[in-house]
Amino acid sequence: MIAQTSWKEPPPLLYLKPNQVDLWRAQVDAEQDVLAEFQSSLSAEEESRANRFHFSRDRSRFVVSRGVLRVLLSIYLRTSPAAVKLATDDNGKPFVLAGVHSTSRTPIRFNTSHSESWAVFAFSRELELGIDIEYFQREVDHDAILERHFSDVERTQLRALSPDARRQAFFRVWTRKEACLKATGDGLRTDLDSFSVPLERDIGHCISLNINDLSTSTMYSFSPALDYAGALVVEGSGHDLHFWTWKHDFGRNSRVREWK
Repeated sequence: MIAQTSWKEPPPLLYLKPNQVDLWRAQVDAEQDVLAEFQSSLSAEEESRANRFHFSRDRSRFVVSRGVLRVLLSIYLRTSPAAVKLATDDNGKPFVLAGVHSTSRTPIRFNTSHSESWAVFAFSRELELGIDIEYFQREVDHDAILERHFSDVERTQLRALSPDARRQAFFRVWTRKEACLKATGDGLRTDLDSFSVPLERDIGHCISLNINDLSTSTMYSFSPALDYAGALVVEGSGHDLHFWTWKHDFGRNSRVREWK
């Protein structure tokens, strides 16, 4: 699942069953007409965030990522992209409001991540989840991050590897740790060096975790594209995972079956 994740064309009807998780990947470098279409669906707060990006490429990628998220949520929720109301909880984790005048959440849970030209989106029905991806070739100060954010066990294991192997293992560990905190919503109150994750390329598809308020959760490794690492953490176990590839015309012709 890690090196050769099998991403497929989505079916015309989407249906989230209990314990099912849908993962989507989307390229976020888009033509101007696509960018303009997504821009029109953003909220005022999202437009403000987009305008804070210094470089136009980063701004465009943010707009496309948020636009795709809104389209996918609108399909699952049977509404329009602009009608999707997003909010954040006390820990900064985003969720979908059930209604304009309600503070409750819809049954849909989601999480997103993007790096360079790819974005990923995870959706479930009432299961908390977190997802993260990183581009292997991105330049970062590995040593500084190791010292500040990785556990003693992780630092020892990484430093025993060759430089090339260490780079890829570094990003695998980073995405796995980030996915853990995004699933729990504990990014503001849990230090990354307070827990350890495996760095092996193949973790047997999944491992069981016990992290803070998620008494039982499962980690999966995947790759959205060549030279990318990805990690998904989902509440519970034994999930039915689906890997879909986004295309711009998908949202125009798709429907979601009623939940049962």
